[in-house]
Amino acid sequence: MQNINAWAENLQKEVYEKFQNNYKFWKPGIKIFYSPVIENPELMIISYQPGGGEENFNQEDKIPFEKGDFSLRKFNSYSVDDYAMSRKMKDFFDFEKGSEMLEKSVVTPLIFFRASSVNFWKKENTKADRLEIEKFCFEKTKKIIERLKPKKILVLGIDTYKNLKKYVLDPITQEQIIFAQKNSNARMVLTAKYGNSKVFAISHPTGSRISKEDWNSMKNLFLNF
Repeated sequence: MQNINAWAENLQKEVYEKFQNNYKFWKPGIKIFYSPVIENPELMIISYQPGGGEENFNQEDKIPFEKGDFSLRKFNSYSVDDYAMSRKMKDFFDFEKGSEMLEKSVVTPLIFFRASSVNFWKKENTKADRLEIEKFCFEKTKKIIERLKPKKILVLGIDTYKNLKKYVLDPITQEQIIFAQKNSNARMVLTAKYGNSKVFAISHPTGSRISKEDWNSMKNLFLNF
């Protein structure tokens, strides 16, 4: 069996080649891992889709990928970079007090193709292309989870969780709603299990209007989780 770094680099290569051969028209590009990759991590964080666009792709991955360099980041993006999601994650983990769990988490999106929003993703793709791309990404995400076998999975976004449940984490067991935000039955915290992995899903940190009180409640629930 390949060591984990070689396996992850090969997966990045597969996704890039699929992008180059079939979907090069998607100018915003792709993103697969936001962190180093380790086996049996204490925590894997799964977001819905990378934000940003062509400029971010050019700055981060395009040039090394074109040169055949598929090596992974040496540090977790959420813990060292400064953008909206990383700031939210630092706050969620009380990073200023020191959070080894965030630093050592494995971070990957469910859909590897960048988009500034879900609406942009749907509007700028044909339905056939979008569904084909999503199916490809779901299959790769399942392989990532099965290969790494994380102890816990933090899912960013209830829609992310719903897609994971439907297309990737089958079967989900012990699903439980443990917290619902005020004035919104659609936004909640969910816990579940997938095999030996415990799953904790929260409202999307940057895509949802979350009160400070609700945000702190979710943080405390995750700490106990």
